[in-house]
Amino acid sequence: MKIPKTAKREESRLETLIAYRILDTPQEQEFDIITEISVELFNTPVSTISFIDKDRVWYKSVVGLNTKETKRSEAVCAEILNDDNDILEIEDLSNDPKFSSSTVFIDDQSLKFYAGAPIKDRNGFTLGTLCVMDTKPRRLSDIEKSRLKSLSNMVMSQIEHRLIQKHLNQYVQLQTAELQKTLINLRNKVSETQQEKAQLISDLQEEKDFADMRAQLVQSISKQFRSPLTTITSSAQLIEMITPELSTGMDKHLNRILGSVKNIAEMMDDVLYFHELDLLNLHDSATEINITKLVYTALDRAKLECQGRNEFQVDCLEEETLKFYSNKEGLEMLLKVFLSNAIKYSTLGSIIKFQYSVNSESFQFNVNTKGATLKKSELKQIFDLFYRGDNSANTSGLGIGLTTARKLIGSLNGQIKVESTSRDGTTFYVLITAFTQEGQAETK
Repeated sequence: MKIPKTAKREESRLETLIAYRILDTPQEQEFDIITEISVELFNTPVSTISFIDKDRVWYKSVVGLNTKETKRSEAVCAEILNDDNDILEIEDLSNDPKFSSSTVFIDDQSLKFYAGAPIKDRNGFTLGTLCVMDTKPRRLSDIEKSRLKSLSNMVMSQIEHRLIQKHLNQYVQLQTAELQKTLINLRNKVSETQQEKAQLISDLQEEKDFADMRAQLVQSISKQFRSPLTTITSSAQLIEMITPELSTGMDKHLNRILGSVKNIAEMMDDVLYFHELDLLNLHDSATEINITKLVYTALDRAKLECQGRNEFQVDCLEEETLKFYSNKEGLEMLLKVFLSNAIKYSTLGSIIKFQYSVNSESFQFNVNTKGATLKKSELKQIFDLFYRGDNSANTSGLGIGLTTARKLIGSLNGQIKVESTSRDGTTFYVLITAFTQEGQAETK
């Protein structure tokens, strides 16, 4: 039997066959099923799926024969490369001069009949055959030829699926390797991040410790200043008492001493309140508060501070409950800041109006003073640290009070707004939301 000419197309065909990675692969059930169906469908003892290599024919699946490969020059299947028909059919191999010398036996009987359908890829290259063989001469009907062709197409589909699966597996393996590499890098970065986080936590703790120490230092200094200031005030008042007929100059000096001491004390209070906020844990120390009692206690202190220069008008707009859950120390500080501010900036002899309402969910109050009004441009700045408006030139202070108030209101889950007109004066509106038993703000 002649070996087909190894032209350029044959080289391309062999390259294609190798590219499919099917040669010399283990037995696979997907191909065995097709040969088993073939022997049943065509009632033959033999069926093979073979691939035609350069010098051999290699069998991927075999039913009825015990062979893995044969020389290409001796294989009937190789003749498919020289045949242009869809089916290579040989009725009796023993009578065909091409194959009479290539007798194959099964159970001591020689195989006579051969029918093979080419296994072709999409480019038309014949990679091998699906064949059936019988011990007696016969011919296939047109329907049987069509079925054999369909089965060979199934073989080609399985080969392509197999290759795609291999490529997919390789892709998955590569991606898995890349992912593992990425995970290793990520773990390393996480480890570095954890170290950085630990360092950051340490730095933050040091910063917090320093801030606590600074606040405590301010508190200590403020208290230390308060003692000599109290002594100076007491001494000046004592001199005034035991020397009723002071000269005009001496009386003026005593008043200046008392006024200066009062101003310094107020400024120290502002500084102390501002820094005490860093030490207060408003949420964790929340308790039930009698708001009305709290308000009137703050007003009594304000009246003492006022020393009769102003009158207070108090209105309770709503009192649904006597108990309100919040931080008592924080609310006391807040009322002190607003009432002191009202006294400081109100016109002599004017009425300071204080209105409030309370229920289980919120505590609201507003403080109104008549005096120098705020410009529209100042309304956004008055809560800034150290800001002092145009109307504060003749009033002592550091510009800390309202900053402290805003900080307190934020910590107490509250809101604040301010209005100022020449007719109605300046009014601060404050709303504080109640805490829950766990120390969080109530939500609707």
